[in-house]
Parts: sequence; structure tokens; C-alpha cells
Amino acid sequence: MIRGLKAELSAVKSKINKLTDAYLENVFETEEFQEKKNDLMRKKKDIEEKIDDFRLKGDRWFELTKKWILDANQAQNMACGENFAEMQNFLEKVGLNRKIKDRRLTVEFKPPWNFIANRGEIRPKQSPAEGGAVSNFTEYTVMRARRDLNP
Repeated sequence: MIRGLKAELSAVKSKINKLTDAYLENVFETEEFQEKKNDLMRKKKDIEEKIDDFRLKGDRWFELTKKWILDANQAQNMACGENFAEMQNFLEKVGLNRKIKDRRLTVEFKPPWNFIANRGEIRPKQSPAEGGAVSNFTEYTVMRARRDLNP
């Protein structure tokens, strides 16, 4: 996409140069020259803005994906921990419609977190049988995006 914009920008710059050369050779009147040049300058500015927007936003997807992966890893670590305030803050950030019933928490997750939630429960990395500790959060909590307890 950016290559196409750069080619288009180059073509517009070339037209401006040709127009200026023609004006200097008295091919155009001043009013006609100004009118055509203003149109070309508007096109040039629009293309430059598109190129700048693409440069600013083009790499952002990578940074957002990286942050999401790191946050997902942090969520897995929180599920194994005992910091309930941190868990609550995280769920407020990524979830909607949180409900507790019979010591079970259900959450509808916002995108892209719903991708992880739809893959199943968030479980501790190590089960109690393997010598790992299970917090009350992971023992009594199931995170789901599939259904609501209060339909």
C-alpha cells in the first residue's frame, strides 16, 4: 500500500514540476496555473497525510499483539497466585457482565480476550496432584464466555 502511495506522490510531484515549467515558458496564464497547481498541491498533501498515517499506525498492530500476549501470560500467572485485587482489576479490564453464583464466576470477555476464553478454562500451570498450590480463585472459579447464568 505504501509503495502505491509513494508512486502516486511521485507522479503528482512530477506533474507539479511540469506545470511549473510550462508556466515559466508562458504556456499558462497566472490564474489557470494557480488553479491547476492548487489542485495538485491538495492531492499531494492528501497523499502525504495517508503515508504519515500509515507509518504511524502500520506497526501498531505488532505492538498491540505483543502486549496482548504478555498480558495473557500475566493472566495465567495470576490464576496461579493469591493476589485477588490484581485478579479483580484484570477482569474489570478484559471482561464484561461478571457474575458470581454458587462460588463460580462467569465472565463475558471483550475481544481479543474472548479468543482465549473460548479455548476453555484458565487453569493453573501445575495441578495440586503435581505439587502445585491452587488458590481459591482457580479452585472455585471458571472463566467462560459461552453462556450466562442469568439468561
